[in-house]
Order: sequence, then C-alpha cells, then structure tokens
Amino acid sequence: MRKRLLSILFAVVLLATFAGCGNTADPKTTEGTTLAQEDNYKPDSTLRILMVGNSFCYYYVEELYELLMENPPEGITAVEIYNLYYSGRGLATHYDRWFRNKPGDYDLFKVDATGRQKMDTHQKWTLEQALAQAQWDYISLQGSVPNGSYMNVNKREATRDGIVEMAEPLLDRFHELHPHAQLLWHRTWFFEVGRVGSDGYVYKEEDGPKYDAGMQEICDYMCNEFDKNKPYDLKIVNSGAAWTRARKLNETANLLPYGGLCARLDINRFGDMRMNSGDGYHDGDIGGGQLLNAYMWYMAITENTDLTASKYVPVYKYVTLEYPMSTELVDMLKTAAMNAIK
Repeated sequence: MRKRLLSILFAVVLLATFAGCGNTADPKTTEGTTLAQEDNYKPDSTLRILMVGNSFCYYYVEELYELLMENPPEGITAVEIYNLYYSGRGLATHYDRWFRNKPGDYDLFKVDATGRQKMDTHQKWTLEQALAQAQWDYISLQGSVPNGSYMNVNKREATRDGIVEMAEPLLDRFHELHPHAQLLWHRTWFFEVGRVGSDGYVYKEEDGPKYDAGMQEICDYMCNEFDKNKPYDLKIVNSGAAWTRARKLNETANLLPYGGLCARLDINRFGDMRMNSGDGYHDGDIGGGQLLNAYMWYMAITENTDLTASKYVPVYKYVTLEYPMSTELVDMLKTAAMNAIK
C-alpha cells in the first residue's frame, strides 16, 4: 500500500510539473528533422552511433573509436560517434527539453578518423536536430536518476516509474525516426567516495552498493519488462556494473594508473594526490574509467565479449609528455569488463 501511495504521489508531482505542455506523443518538431526518416534506408560500411547524455557519454569515445577500428564488426570500414552533450544533466533534462520543444541548448560533438570536433561551433542543438543528422545504427539514452532516490528501497518503485514516464516517449521517438537503429540504455556509475553533493551530502563507501543495486534493478526492468510490448528490443550498456567490479579488483591491486587529468597533472579535482582517479570523478576511484566504459560499449555493439586479443593501449598527452596506460591496469580493466557481463 505504501509503495502504491508513493507511486501515485510521484505521478501527481510529475504531471504537475509538466501540466499544460501538450501531448508527449506528438511534440512540435524542429525544422530539418525530415532527414532522419528512413524510408530509403540503406546500410553501408560506416557505423554511426548517437549518444544522448552528459559527460558520461563524452569522456571515452576516442577510446571506443580506436577499439572499433582495431577490430570492427564485419563489413565496417569507418566509424562515426556523435555526442549530444549537456554537461551535468540527467534524463529529466532531455525529456523536458524535447517535451517542451525548447530552443537548442545542447552541444554536438563528432569523433571519427580526424579526431574529435564540435559540430557547428556557432549553433546549439536540439534533440530533434541531432536525430536528423544521419541514419543511425545505434542510439543511446543515459539512464541517470535523481540523487538519493536509488538509495532508499521504498523509493525505488516510484523512481523506476518516473524514469519510464520520461524515457518511454524519447525512446519511442528514437524508434519512430530510426526503426533500423538498435536502441541502448546506458547505465553509468556512482559518484566517487568523498564527493560532495549539491545538498552538502558527502558520499560514503556504503552508498556505492545501494546505488549499484538500485540502478541494476531499474536497468533490469527497462531491458526485460519495459520493452516487452515495444517494437524494439532495448539493450543495456552496463558500465556501472563494470565500474563496481573494477573498483573491487583495484582494492587489492593498488595500481597507480595513467589516464585523464590525474596523469597529466598528478592531482585530482579535490586537490589531493591519490593518483587513483582519472579526474576525480568520471573515472570513479579506480582510474582508467574511459577505457573501461569503452570496453563495455565495444562489447554491446560488436557482441564480441572476449577482450583479451585487443592490443589497444591509450596514450594520454600533456604538452610534450606522453603517459601510456600501464599494462597491469589495462589487463585489470579487461577482466572487470568481461566479468561484468557474465
């Protein structure tokens, strides 16, 4: 009964928030979106991926590009990865901006053989405009949740229902415009221990398992129950599970990895010298999070779950100095990634 009341309360709040916005199934579209219609869809030798999310869908795409080009899917000779990027924002932001047809405020980045570039530096993008840029093979939506909701078991059902309420029209729109694309649900990882939230809360060691369990429950539902009656099969990129395993492995390995800003500056964003997180946040507290995330994406896209043959080792640069990632760390990240999908 209590869960039901919580679900009703959550729904009332959600409806009140978006009251008067119009019909979610038919929002106003942006000029130029007709390019995305796939009536004349023809597969070619270029693999095209669109990632909708915050920095968790941004800080590893160069590594993913290298992995895909090192051992590409059959028939693929080129790869293009796009980030529709809004820093620090979660699922509610994407829903709100699409639902209300707000003016463009995303950045769109592209990674290909020429490196990373920002698409039209004088323009801010909408979701509809990004969807219209190509015939996508993969489109992902990042499954971020409101802070705190995942740590209280009594709130999980309401949190899940809220996520479904926001994710469903977005995913339906993705499929409507790109019925040939594989839709992906991207589960990211937990804030590192010691991070201070916007409300002043300091994240503790014991918060990690609570978040992990809550997010896994949501992801299991999205990929096993939510899409049962849908015309598409939602797949998961579970980088959160890989991060959990890598962190446990690193508790005994005590590796000092090279990667991200930490390797370049020997310091993380909290001002200490732990040398165990790439930039103090996005790598969690294991380091090498970019490569770990790239491994999970690579396996989801190629369905090749054996990473042992990969010879790719990221080399991070700062001015004229180069910092190759250690062999020990690369092997640990491979093990964590492969174990995360078993």
